[in-house]
Amino acid sequence: MISDREYEEIPELTDEDFARGVWTPSPATQSPLTAPYHLLVDADVVARFKATGQGWERRIHLALRRAADAIG
Repeated sequence: MISDREYEEIPELTDEDFARGVWTPSPATQSPLTAPYHLLVDADVVARFKATGQGWERRIHLALRRAADAIG
């Protein structure tokens, strides 16, 4: 936690600082039907999905969706 004294030492952001920023919406803001969730997945499974290239997170989502549909 930041103390009051440490907070006072943080420089105020300027319009130029904000202009350099890039807006990146979180997955929770991309769809009202998604929910952020922390899930532990074996490293080798993640590596196999990452090896398929960009969009690997979506492919994990689709694999989980298919598995959920299969179990009812």
